[in-house]
Amino acid sequence: MEAMFASDRPHPLSDVPVGQTVRVEALLNLSAPLKARLTALGLVPGTELVVERRMPFGGPVVVRFADQRFALRRTDAGGIVVRGEPRCEFC
Repeated sequence: MEAMFASDRPHPLSDVPVGQTVRVEALLNLSAPLKARLTALGLVPGTELVVERRMPFGGPVVVRFADQRFALRRTDAGGIVVRGEPRCEFC
């Protein structure tokens, strides 16, 4: 069973449960090329996204935002700081 997700404080994206809508607060501890790529895709502070899947065994986190879907390595998702939104799309 997953722990409760407190939407009122920042969390790494890697800890967000499936179905939760969050807003990006910061991109921290990411390589310059990855940060540039995410920025080019539109993943910047203020972006709202939904966690669609978390692959098992420390695998990627699949997110959706702005009509696009992509997977992030769990370690990279850990460098994206988010805050929960009050709604859960799949709950």
